[in-house]
Amino acid sequence: WIGTLSRGIHTVEMRVTDLRPEHINSSNSASEILRVENSNPVSSISTPTGQISFDSSELIPFSANGSGDWDSACSTFPSEGNWWCSPTEPNAGSEYLQINWSSSIDGRLTPVGEDWLIFEERLSAGAHNITLELDDGINDPVYSHVELTITPSAPAINLTTPVDGFATTSSDLIYLDVMESVDYDGDSFTITLRSNQLDDPIINSMSPQTIGEFTLPAGAHVLSIEATDSTGLVRVEQITVNVVESAPVVS
Repeated sequence: WIGTLSRGIHTVEMRVTDLRPEHINSSNSASEILRVENSNPVSSISTPTGQISFDSSELIPFSANGSGDWDSACSTFPSEGNWWCSPTEPNAGSEYLQINWSSSIDGRLTPVGEDWLIFEERLSAGAHNITLELDDGINDPVYSHVELTITPSAPAINLTTPVDGFATTSSDLIYLDVMESVDYDGDSFTITLRSNQLDDPIINSMSPQTIGEFTLPAGAHVLSIEATDSTGLVRVEQITVNVVESAPVVS
């Protein structure tokens, strides 16, 4: 027989019974006292692996799948994933693990007071040494590491208006609102707006902290919103706007 026991002092007894008719009810037993010590936690970084590149605007999935402690019940872990844990509640109670993710550049990634096994986070540009620390409060903490390189990113465009598929007339003002856009590297950036139906930019090098106003001639327009930061990185997003002819204005 091979099995596991929870931490503590156990008295293990083996009883052998002779089932032959001439020895019915004849048995013998032996017992042994076993002291089961607390086991070390296991630290494992499932993602990121360091084989996939990210830029500073991307949310990176962090997962400690495969980590855990056999002195902790599996019911205390996320339902998704394969954790190193006890399928039954330990007799002495389930241990509480302290989980800490940190970066050599950005410092602690796990908010104070919270222990995360699975989460998403952005990292600043640079070469990061990511560390996962698990501490059960009894044994020495255990660690795992992964090297991760983050490249700078172009500004992230968050367009409030106009929305994709917006319809209007040629006499109506259209408002360009990108005030929720952000550059995760902290670089300054400007916004330029172009239409596939026009040769010149509609709006050129506008500050993202202002709202642009413009009109468009009748037609089906593909608008390109270009965000260019101070390092020359550019991000472009496109939407369609349908403009119909407006009625004459009598004055």
